[in-house]
Amino acid sequence: MSETQRISIGKVEDFQEEKLYEVKAMGQSYVVGRVGDRYCAATNVCPHLNLPLAGGKFSAGVLECPWHNSVFDLCSGKNQDWVRGLVGIRLPDWSRDLVKLGRQPADLTTFNIVEENGELFIEV
Repeated sequence: MSETQRISIGKVEDFQEEKLYEVKAMGQSYVVGRVGDRYCAATNVCPHLNLPLAGGKFSAGVLECPWHNSVFDLCSGKNQDWVRGLVGIRLPDWSRDLVKLGRQPADLTTFNIVEENGELFIEV
């Protein structure tokens, strides 16, 4: 079992609510969002086709993939709706199965964020 590492990702004031941030740390890319007083992070990869999530819509803790419009709770990583469109265009229900490419709904890999003295750290 590996030990958890804390990596600084910036100051509290660097992260506004309702905005998604791409953060790079230790050679990995993460998406970080503020939900009220809480900070949430996930790997910057949609589990559908491994495309980046940065640039997706983010509101009230919900992240929408910019590629296939899958919807996730950023804090828990839970998938809320799987492949519901293509690059922002809503697909009719009958065509969703084609775009899923046989892949089953999957959750995001999430990470804990800790705040100490106004600085944020991601635990990896």
